[in-house]
Amino acid sequence: MQFWQDFWFQTSQDLLPAGSSRPPARFTRTATTFCVITFDQPTGGELTVQKRLPLLPGDKIFLMHPDPSIMHTELQWSVTGGGNTIVQITDEQVKGVQGAWAFQIQFNVA
Repeated sequence: MQFWQDFWFQTSQDLLPAGSSRPPARFTRTATTFCVITFDQPTGGELTVQKRLPLLPGDKIFLMHPDPSIMHTELQWSVTGGGNTIVQITDEQVKGVQGAWAFQIQFNVA
C-alpha cells in the first residue's frame, strides 16, 4: 500500500528543550509560504525556534496579527551557529494575540 506524501519540512514540530514544559512550535505550509505556530508567548524581544528553518537571505517573516499595521511589519531574523532560528519581535507586537502566535515566512522567489 502506498500513501501520498508531500514533505514540507523534515519535522512537524520544534524540539522541546530539556527540562522545559513549554509546548514546542509547530510547522505548516502553503504553496508559497512556511508557517511557524508557537503556543508559548514570545518574550524578551525574540522567538527562538530550536530548529534550522527553511530560510534563505531575502525571505521575510511576518506575525499574523489582528492589527494590520503589525501584521504587515516585516520581522528581523537570524540563524545561530547552532542552527536555531531567532525572530526579533517586540512586546507591542506580541500584544493582541492570545493562545497561539503564528509567523508566516514568505519565500523570496522571483
